[in-house]
Amino acid sequence: MLTGAVGAGKSTTALALAVHLRGLGRTAAAIDLDQVYCMVRQGEGFDDLENWNAARRATAALADSFFNSGMNVVIVEGEFFAPGDRSQLHDSLGSEVEKMHFALLVSYDEALRRARGDSTRGKSQDPKFLKQLHDNFVKALPYLESASVVVPADSRTPEEIAALIVEDVPAGLA
Repeated sequence: MLTGAVGAGKSTTALALAVHLRGLGRTAAAIDLDQVYCMVRQGEGFDDLENWNAARRATAALADSFFNSGMNVVIVEGEFFAPGDRSQLHDSLGSEVEKMHFALLVSYDEALRRARGDSTRGKSQDPKFLKQLHDNFVKALPYLESASVVVPADSRTPEEIAALIVEDVPAGLA
């Protein structure tokens, strides 16, 4: 599981991690929780708690399907800032798999630079809106630091972060 602030590089790191693992002979899939949320939401915006709950359950079902299809690794990336966010995904997952958690640490300035450089970002390019989202991440850091491997992401490429993550994976899993 990869989490982090908006602009931390979760999606690009998840894809780079899948490529890295495939290079090691593993089969790997990546799931973007935000994309699953967009599939289940009933209106605009990203603020419906029930839709987030449904998206986490659906993500677990999709991960189970990938595992049942023979995937060795499923990388789920999205906002998992509280124990309940994480446990909802874990509790809905039927597969017995090793679960690992990584949090990408990015500064507000770097997140803003990345958001402004990505034309698909929409509202997260707004400095005030992004600051609110980043502040939510900062508030979650004590929990994330206790329950995840924190990876500084400001000056690293997704490929470098993927390599660091693989270094933290116990032998036999990567």
